[in-house]
Amino acid sequence: VRAMNYTIPIVPRVSGQVIEVPIEPNRPIKKGDVLFKIDPVPFEAAVKAAAATLQGAKDQLNNAANKKASLTPRIELAKKRVEQFTALATAGAGKRADLEQAQSDLANLQSEFLAADATESQARAQIKKSEADLINAQFDLEGTTYLAPANGRVTNLALRPGVRATTVAA
Repeated sequence: VRAMNYTIPIVPRVSGQVIEVPIEPNRPIKKGDVLFKIDPVPFEAAVKAAAATLQGAKDQLNNAANKKASLTPRIELAKKRVEQFTALATAGAGKRADLEQAQSDLANLQSEFLAADATESQARAQIKKSEADLINAQFDLEGTTYLAPANGRVTNLALRPGVRATTVAA
């Protein structure tokens, strides 16, 4: 008679200090039982930092959009003033300096609009990166609790609270 047992090596997805090992050697376990827990504090902090960065990028996007919205009517007004001063200057009824000032004001407003547009584009890119960072941080946080992948027994339990669990590079 030949008896075969399948073994599943257990390697954590994240590294950290083990805070709990609620299983005992050679006792039956069921799929989904908690095998061990790694200290989640640094991973919770990473999730909070990623969420804050994401919120900051969203705020920056809103500020840029609001800036563009406030500049649009001012640009339209500046364009009308340029048209008016151009008509007055060509008719000889207005000063050339007024026309140049109106053109300068229009150019400044358009420059501010372009800067706000660039900030808005940067904020959109930062939001995408921050969303990915948040997903990664949440994934790492979930890896602090290691669950049994199948029914069976833990045959070689060397893990204890206080030990540092480390991922194995392939």
